[in-house]
Amino acid sequence: VVNDRYVRPGGEEMNPKPPCPRSLKAVYADMHDGDKKEITISDNAVIITPSGNNQTWVVKTYLDRDTCSANVDFNVPGKPSPPPVNFIASLWYSADSAHYKTEWEFTDPTGTLASKSFPLDRWVALESHSKPFKAKCLGEGTVYQGVFADMHDEDRKEIIISGKSVTITPSGKI
Repeated sequence: VVNDRYVRPGGEEMNPKPPCPRSLKAVYADMHDGDKKEITISDNAVIITPSGNNQTWVVKTYLDRDTCSANVDFNVPGKPSPPPVNFIASLWYSADSAHYKTEWEFTDPTGTLASKSFPLDRWVALESHSKPFKAKCLGEGTVYQGVFADMHDEDRKEIIISGKSVTITPSGKI
C-alpha cells in the first residue's frame, strides 16, 4: 500500500543521522493524507507546497539546525482541513543496504492530538539516493520486536522480525 508507513513511537534510532542539509528540494508521499507535498530548503528557510494537484497554498517556516526540525503552521490560505495545532516536522533518513531517502516526521508539541513524541504523520521522499553513510541492519539470527504507529489505519501494529520471517499483528488504537 503506497500510503502506509509504520514508525516506532519514541524515535528509537538504529543509525546516526547525517548532517542537516543546507539545501534540499524533493517531493514526498504524505502517508496520512495519501497525496504529495514538496519541500524546499534554502539555508534556514523552508517552503512547503502541495504537489501533483491544483492546490496553491504555501507554508513558510524556518529550520532549526540544531534539531533539524521546523515548527509548521498549516493554517494558511487555501489549505484544506489544517490541523488545529502547529506541528514539529523533523528530518529523518531511511536506508537500505545501498540507498537512502529523506523523510519528515510530524509530531504535536502541545500534546493535544497525541503524546508529544508520537508520530502523527510521515512524509517519505519519492526519490532515493546512493547511500553516502553507513547504516546498521538487523544481523542474521537477530530477533527484533517493536510496536509501531500505523498512520494510515490510525492504530498500532506489533512487528516481529525473526530471520527471514516478518509478523505484523494489531496492537491497539493510537
